[in-house]
Amino acid sequence: MRVEQYVGQRIRERRDELGMTQEEYGRQIGHWLGKPWSRSTVSVAESGKRAFTAAELVAIAHVLDTSPAHLLTPPAGIGEIDMPSGASVQT
Repeated sequence: MRVEQYVGQRIRERRDELGMTQEEYGRQIGHWLGKPWSRSTVSVAESGKRAFTAAELVAIAHVLDTSPAHLLTPPAGIGEIDMPSGASVQT
């Protein structure tokens, strides 16, 4: 599994737990990043098709009332993280 996939999964799960729409989430992210995310940007991020900067991870964690470490921690049962180079990191 790629890092972007499980980060996106964690974003979607936490946003749902908070009862937040994609539109609301995108607006709140904009407060911290200087520009809101559109619904389609949120969808792409949640589907694991978008890389994240460190600033974005901090803003995401703040908006979702969680930690960057939680966003970056692979879910249970994930034995490998696939890197962009094609290499895999064992968890």
